Amino acid sequence: MSSTAHFIFGSFYDTWRNADRLGFRRYRWSIAKHISEADEISSKDRNWDLLDNVLVKDRNPKHWKPAVWWITQDDIEMLREGSSNAEWLVEALGGISRGSGLVFSPKDLKSCICNRCGDDKECKPYQENYCKLIEEFKLGDKLQHITERKCGVDFGGRVPNAQVIVGRHGKMIFVLFADEVLGLSQDEVVDWIDKPCKKLKVWEIYADPEERGMVWILESKGYAMPELWAFGGGGMKKVFVSNAKRWIERHNAIIPKAFVKLIESLQQMAWNEKGKIIKHNDHAISGDSEILTKEGWKNYITLTYSDKIATRNPETGELEYQYPTDIMIRNWDGDMYKFKNHSISFMVSPNHNMAFTHQCDYIKKRNKIDVSKIPNLPQNIFIPKTATWKGKNKQFIEIPSQSNHPRHKKIGKLSMDAFLAFLGLWLAEGCVSKSHYQVIIDQNKLREQKVKDIFNNLGLKYHSWNMGKNVVRYAIQSIDLYIFFKKFGKSHDKFIPNWVFNLSKRQLQILFDSMMFGDGSKQKCYWHYDTVSQKLADDFQKLLLHLGFCGNIYNLKYNGSKSFRISIWKSKNAQIHKREIKKTHYKGKIYCVDVPNHIIYVRQNGKPMWTGNSFDGFIYAISDFDISGGIEQLYEVKKREINRIW
Repeated sequence: MSSTAHFIFGSFYDTWRNADRLGFRRYRWSIAKHISEADEISSKDRNWDLLDNVLVKDRNPKHWKPAVWWITQDDIEMLREGSSNAEWLVEALGGISRGSGLVFSPKDLKSCICNRCGDDKECKPYQENYCKLIEEFKLGDKLQHITERKCGVDFGGRVPNAQVIVGRHGKMIFVLFADEVLGLSQDEVVDWIDKPCKKLKVWEIYADPEERGMVWILESKGYAMPELWAFGGGGMKKVFVSNAKRWIERHNAIIPKAFVKLIESLQQMAWNEKGKIIKHNDHAISGDSEILTKEGWKNYITLTYSDKIATRNPETGELEYQYPTDIMIRNWDGDMYKFKNHSISFMVSPNHNMAFTHQCDYIKKRNKIDVSKIPNLPQNIFIPKTATWKGKNKQFIEIPSQSNHPRHKKIGKLSMDAFLAFLGLWLAEGCVSKSHYQVIIDQNKLREQKVKDIFNNLGLKYHSWNMGKNVVRYAIQSIDLYIFFKKFGKSHDKFIPNWVFNLSKRQLQILFDSMMFGDGSKQKCYWHYDTVSQKLADDFQKLLLHLGFCGNIYNLKYNGSKSFRISIWKSKNAQIHKREIKKTHYKGKIYCVDVPNHIIYVRQNGKPMWTGNSFDGFIYAISDFDISGGIEQLYEVKKREINRIW
C-alpha cells in the first residue's frame, strides 16, 4: 500500500509522525498553505520571503489550510500545533532551513541514486557518454541526445570549489559530472571549469553570484552566464532550492554514486592547526554522550527518528523540539577532541561543529551563536548552556475520576498554579499510601505555615499530625488523587510528568520554587537540588533548561546510599580556552544527529551544553528547469522496472 493510500484510509497525522516506524519515506511536500495565499498557486510563484519572515510565525492553526486534497483541516491544525516554526517551514510548506544542504540529506538522495552500472563503478556518462538507463527505457541511446545541459558552480574560497554538470532529457535530470577542487589560482579554477564543459558541450554556466570577478572571466571565454538573482534578489535562491527539492522528491533526478560522494565529501571539510584542509569520516560526539529529547535524555542506542530533539534556534535563542533529519552511528578508532572542567565536558570528532559565542558578543550581551569546527575556533570562546522557552499557560488541570458511584467525591478541576506548587513539594518530600488511598507529604515543623498555604491553595480537605522529631505529616485522602500521583513513582524512581514541560516559564517557575523549598538549597553564590531518583535528577536538569538556567548532575554517596545533586548555574555560558582542548585517542561508538536548527543539547558526565552538527552547484544548474508534468513519461513506459530501480 502506498503512503498516500495509507493517509487516505488511515490517519495522516499518525502516519506522518511515525513514518520511519511504518516503513514510509516522509517527503517534504507543500502540504499546507496560509489562508492569505491563493488557492491555486505553484511553488515557483509563492512569496518565499513573506513565508520565511512573516507567515511561518503565525502559530494559529486556524490560519492554515490543506494544500493537497488527501489531507484534512484537522490534520493541518494538529501538525501546526505540534511543530516549531522551522519544522513547519521545512516539512509542511516545502521551504528550506538556513542551510540549503538539507536538500541533499541521505534520505532525499536515496530514491534517485542510480546503480545500474554497479555499486562500485562510476556512472557510465563519466567514461563514454553512455547511459544504460536511457537505453533501457527507450528514451534515446546516448547522452548526446539530452536536450539541455547546464553547469552549476559554487565558488568556495577557503572551502573547496564545487561544480556539477547536469543534462535534461524530457522530465528527467541526469547528473553528468561532479567535482571539487581546493587551493587553485583564479586561472586554474577557470581551466578546471572549462575542460569538462567543453568535453560535454556545455555553454551555459550558472555560477555563485557573489563572485562577480569569476563570472566576468567565464563570460569572456564565451560562456552564457545567466544572472541568478535578476528577478528577485537573494530570496530567489529559496525558490531554486525548493525547485531542486521537488526534482529529487518526485524521482525526476538520476544521480550517480560519484555525485553523492561529492556531497558527502563537501560535508566533511575541516582544517588542521596550520590552516590546511583535511577530511574526516564523520562529525560526531562520543558514544557515552546523551542527547536531550522531548521524552528526556537518550543515548545512541535508544534514539529514533520519532524522537523530538531539543534544539536551539540560532537566530532567536529559543528552545525548539524538532524531529531529526538524519541519525548517524558508527564505530570509531582515531583522534577525538576532549575537554572537561567543573562546568562542561565533551569529546567530539575533529570534524564536529561546535556552537559558541565570541568573546566580544559575550561582553556586549549579544545573543549570537556561531558554529565552527574545533581547529577554527578562536582562542577564547563561550559555550552556550541555556535557551529561552515559550510554553503555554494552563489555568486548570483535570483529575480523572476513578468511580461513577453517586457517593464518590470527584475532585474534578484544580488550579494549575496550586497543583504545580503541591506537585513540587510532593516530588521532594511526598509519597502515597494504598491503605487509606492517601497522598502524603512530610515536612519540618518550622516550615508549617508555608506547607499549609500550599495545601489551602489546592482547595482539598487534608489532615496533619506530628510525627516526632519536628516532623509534621500532611495527608489528603482521595482515591482519585492517589491513582493520579501513584504513576509519578516512588522515592527512587520519581519523575516530572512530561506534559509539564509544555507549560509557560511562569508556571514552571512555580514548580521549581516548590521543589527547591522541599529538597533544595539556596546560598548566596551556590544553589543545588538533591534527590535519590536518577530520573527526577534528569527531569530537573531539563526543567532548568526550560527556565533559562543550566544544571550539572553529580553523583553523591551518603552512608552507603546513592543520591544525585544538581548544581544550578545562572550563567548562560561556560568559558573555555582553545588551548585547553586536548586530542585523545578514542575507540568506540560515535554518533551525530542532524536537525533543521543544527544545534542540539547534549551532555557528558552529567554536564549539558549546546553543540552544532551546502553545496549549491546542483541548485544553480537546475535553477530554471520547469518541473511541471512530473515523471509520467517514465512511469508510462515500464512501471515495474522503475520500481525495481528505485
